[in-house]
Amino acid sequence: MATTIAQWFGDNAKITDGYLSIRLGDLGLEGVSDETINPDQVIAALILNGQTYQDDNAFNDPTVGALIEETSQSLYTRGEGVQHIGYIFNVTLFAPSPVSSLEAKNVV
Repeated sequence: MATTIAQWFGDNAKITDGYLSIRLGDLGLEGVSDETINPDQVIAALILNGQTYQDDNAFNDPTVGALIEETSQSLYTRGEGVQHIGYIFNVTLFAPSPVSSLEAKNVV
């Protein structure tokens, strides 16, 4: 069964007049202020939230349009010796076949 807007974006998420409203706290970003949040944190929260609500049968469910799978982790040295763990995810978007090019509106 396809995930709902509330599952992907939190219980308070809503779409009104073409706008998607999301509370940052619903995405696991409690305590992050409007002044300190960055786009990378928002993308990470969306990926992690989406993955959380996908069940083990998501790949075989034709109503699921986006599949997120964590594939591995690696240790990286970046910049001037700064160590980070990289969490690597595969994101698969499903669209009806045939489709000439992928557009968000075509995702199942």
